[in-house]
Amino acid sequence: MRTRLLLVLLPLLALLLVALETPLAQSHAERLSQERFLKLVGAIEELAGIADPVLREGGDARRLKALLRSTERIHDSRLFVVDDVGDVKIPSGRDDPANPGAIARATAAALAGLSPDRPATAWPWRREPFVLAAPLGDGGRPPGAVVAVAPTAGVRREIRDRLLLLAAAGLAVLLLATFVCLLPLARWVLRPVDELTSGVQRITAGEPDARVPERGGPPELRGLATAFNAMAASVSRALERQRAFAADASHQLRNPLTALRLRLDSLALHIAPDGERELRSALDETQRLSTTIDVLLRLARAEATAAEMTVLDVGRIAAGRVEVWAPAVAAAGAELMLSVTDACHASCDASAIEQALDAVLDNALKFGDGAAVEVSVAQHGDDVRVRVRDHGPGLTAQERSAAAERFWRSARDQNVDGTGLGLTIARTLLETCGGRLELHDGRPGLAVDIVLPLADQPRVSL
Repeated sequence: MRTRLLLVLLPLLALLLVALETPLAQSHAERLSQERFLKLVGAIEELAGIADPVLREGGDARRLKALLRSTERIHDSRLFVVDDVGDVKIPSGRDDPANPGAIARATAAALAGLSPDRPATAWPWRREPFVLAAPLGDGGRPPGAVVAVAPTAGVRREIRDRLLLLAAAGLAVLLLATFVCLLPLARWVLRPVDELTSGVQRITAGEPDARVPERGGPPELRGLATAFNAMAASVSRALERQRAFAADASHQLRNPLTALRLRLDSLALHIAPDGERELRSALDETQRLSTTIDVLLRLARAEATAAEMTVLDVGRIAAGRVEVWAPAVAAAGAELMLSVTDACHASCDASAIEQALDAVLDNALKFGDGAAVEVSVAQHGDDVRVRVRDHGPGLTAQERSAAAERFWRSARDQNVDGTGLGLTIARTLLETCGGRLELHDGRPGLAVDIVLPLADQPRVSL
């Protein structure tokens, strides 16, 4: 955003500099053109005073020719004298000029008794020479005129150099203003935006108490920071009330549930044999309800606990959990295999990874139909992926999209023990440290990826 703001401010500043420098360039170009014009006018008027008696009385033209050539060298121009019909009477020592139209117009004006007009400003892109003509005599119909054709290369070169100097000065001012004014201004304007972005990222990463400073920047953005803090506080309070309710409800249910189980156990001594089956079913239901309450408590703690971010060797953590789960997998008649391609270091909370991996391995053992379970750890781009793949029936695409929702169970697995919260807890734990849970088609089976952010530096902690 800072770049876009500079792209808006820089053209405005450049236009301002152009607006300021254009009159300077115009004034300088007109001054140099005026000086060139006045020098030529003085020269041809002086020559006109000398040429007048030569044309009127037929005097000696040698002195006039010598003076014409001398003046041509001084002013780097071509000079010649014409009579009252425009024919050249005293030619120049140089080649004929290539501007017959301009010469004819200037000559006609001079023979009409008019003084030379100032030509257009000699900008670098105009290559036309100055063409001037001064009438002979002091009054009446002039017997002829002195015509000057003066190239403007020298004037145009001076004007071009001044334009380049102004452009360089403008560029220097633009660069200086960018670093001295525009960049600090952009930082001042966008600092609240950067702080808001950082606050959102911290809240997303599992810091619900993150807030942004309410000072600095324009008043509108300070007001936005205040509103953001109020919103974050409101959301944080709502989430805290929700988590507190889940934890309190689960805790308060445990005591009466325990008392109910004790009463049911005491009934076993007084119930008739034909009622033992119903009693056993009631005890099983209380056990299932107790398990659900325990899982709800785990979920509430997962949502309420802030992640302790450290740099971890994910391969070592995965190896530790595989070692713990190996006896249970072997008892189920399955095989648990681990593959770690490289030393993969991720930035996360060790407990979050372990609990998430436990939940995924528990699912793979339940729904893998006793087939092998494969665990692999590898780096993919900016992520570290721990993949747990079973060889069971797997899930459809629609089922995979809903599998991490609370209490979701596949229609064909309703009789399998569980609460439907295992993947939900895994996803919640991973999200607290910037990770995520992904479900893919294992072909066959289900492949569950624990995706963790790759660590910048391999400072390993366990």
